[in-house]
Amino acid sequence: MSPQAQKLTDVSQESIDSDVASDAHVARQHLVATELDTLAPTTVLQRSLTIGSIVATASSFAARSQSVKHLVDTQNYEDIGAGLQGIAYERLGSIYVTKKELPTNQGRRLTDEFAMHRKVSDAFTKYKEYSGDVLVPQPFDFVPKESLLPELLSRMPGNDRQPSDVATMEIILPLPKIVRKAMIQKFYPDKNSACDEHLVTQVLDERANKHCLARLYLGKRSVAMSKENFTLRNHPLTLNVMGDLALNVEQFAAMIGNAYAIMHWAANITGDDVEFVLGFSTSTENDFQHREVHMYLLDFGQCDTVDMNEDQDDIFQAFKGSLDLQHNQLYLPHPKRSAALYQAWKSAYLSAARKVIQHEGLPFDPEEFLEEYEEYLEDFDPQDSRE
Repeated sequence: MSPQAQKLTDVSQESIDSDVASDAHVARQHLVATELDTLAPTTVLQRSLTIGSIVATASSFAARSQSVKHLVDTQNYEDIGAGLQGIAYERLGSIYVTKKELPTNQGRRLTDEFAMHRKVSDAFTKYKEYSGDVLVPQPFDFVPKESLLPELLSRMPGNDRQPSDVATMEIILPLPKIVRKAMIQKFYPDKNSACDEHLVTQVLDERANKHCLARLYLGKRSVAMSKENFTLRNHPLTLNVMGDLALNVEQFAAMIGNAYAIMHWAANITGDDVEFVLGFSTSTENDFQHREVHMYLLDFGQCDTVDMNEDQDDIFQAFKGSLDLQHNQLYLPHPKRSAALYQAWKSAYLSAARKVIQHEGLPFDPEEFLEEYEEYLEDFDPQDSRE
C-alpha cells in the first residue's frame, strides 16, 4: 500500500461513526474509500450520499488535483457540462468553474445569468441560518469577451476559442470514484454486465462520467435508462431509487423548501429551471482528497426577477407559475402523490419564509401563498409527466 493510501486508511475505524459538528446542522460521517470498496453498492451509496458525509479518497483524480493546484494556471480547460447559454469548463486543481457563453447563444445573455446568480448567492449568504444547509456555488467574476486574455482562449478546446463572455464560479466537485463505481453496479440497466469488472471500468473511464453530480428528483418515481443512454453525468436520483437506498428523503424535501423560500422572499426570483443536486466540496480548503457531500442549488439562467412592489396577485402568480413548470416539478414533492414529503417541504418553506418576510418587512403571508399554490395544482393531473 502506498504511503498516501495508508495515510487515508489511518483515519480510525471509529471515525466511520457519525459525530455532530459544532457549527453545522447536519451530522458528519467520515468514510474511507478503501473501506467503502469492501461494502455492497447499496451500502456505499447510502452512506456516501448522506448530507455531511466526508469521503477520504486516494483516487488518481484527487492525487493529481492536489499535486497540480499550485500549477493550475498552466492547465488546459476541460468541458464538464453544457447549458442553454454556454459551456462549463474546469482546470485540474482549480477551485473555479469557468462558464463560456456560446457564440451562437440566442437566448438570455451570460451577463444576465451571472447577475441573477450573484443575487441568489447574496440572499443565501444573508439568510444562511435559514437555508437548511443548501449551498449556492459562489459567483466570482464576469469577464466580457473584449477583455478576455489570449492566454485563456489558448487553453480552451480547439473548437471553442472564439471570444465570448466568461463567468467564473465555485466548483462543485463530482461524486468520488468509489461512489460512481457503486452507481454503475447498482443502476446499470443490464445487471449481468454491472457485475463485469471490465464494463464497470469502461463506464468509469468515459470522460463525461467523471463529472458526476446527482439530481434530486423528489417529483418523479423513476427514469427509464437503457445501456445506450446510461450516464453518470447529472444522474437522476428518483423517489424509487432514494427509497431503495434508504436515503433521508424528507430531509432533502425540507432543504429544497428552505431554498425556495429564500429564492422567493429574499432573492425575489421565480426559480425557473433551477436544479438541486448532490455534489462534493473539499472538506478543508483545497483538500481534494477529503470531500464532503452537500445539496447544491444552481443554474439560474432562466429565472426572472419579481418586483415585490407589484400587486400580491401578480407576485403569487409569478411564483406559482414557476413552481408548476414541468422542469421544477421534477424536484418538488406533490401533495397528492407524496403527502409526507410535501408536508416536509411545506413546513420548511413556511418556517424560512416567515422569518425572511418579517426581516425584509414584506406584507405577505406565505401560508396564503401556499394555499393558492395547492389550489393551482388541483388543475393539473399529477400523473401527466411525473412518473
